[in-house]
Amino acid sequence: ALWEEPLWAPRALALGSKLATLGFLGYDHVRWLQEHGLVRGAARESGVTSMRFGTLAHSCNLTIALLHASASSAPTVRGQWGWLQRRRSASARELAEGEAAEGEAAADEAAADEARAASLREAGLQLMYMLQSAHEGKVPLLQSNDTAVGLMGVLSSALALQRMWPRGLKHVET
Repeated sequence: ALWEEPLWAPRALALGSKLATLGFLGYDHVRWLQEHGLVRGAARESGVTSMRFGTLAHSCNLTIALLHASASSAPTVRGQWGWLQRRRSASARELAEGEAAEGEAAADEAAADEARAASLREAGLQLMYMLQSAHEGKVPLLQSNDTAVGLMGVLSSALALQRMWPRGLKHVET
């Protein structure tokens, strides 16, 4: 059954995000047609509805990013303090086989830490996107101050640009 698959929740959320994005684009196009007098209706209402669909899409993406972050550092149940211990990538037998296995386990754990950090960065971005579109869509309980939303816009744009530009550009001597 669907709920027995390990990845059914992220897939369902991804489908919800795609459908919400489709709703956002549809209402945004209707808003544009209303602004130009090609379709009757209030452009403002269509704009608010489109931003609410955008908020829904970003909340689905935020949940997916948090699920990925939690999956990359899932705790194991070991005694009273089991929730504090992280799952190891290698088994105890592999660790006993020697330093090669220890190196692989450390590399796997470092990769898991990097994946978790990337998922948390993505969750932070999606949270800012969600709060911005919720503010524009006048979603109750998620509206904020215009200045705070503007600062989130600047920060989220800077983080998105940081992703696009290669890291570690070296000065080229001529």
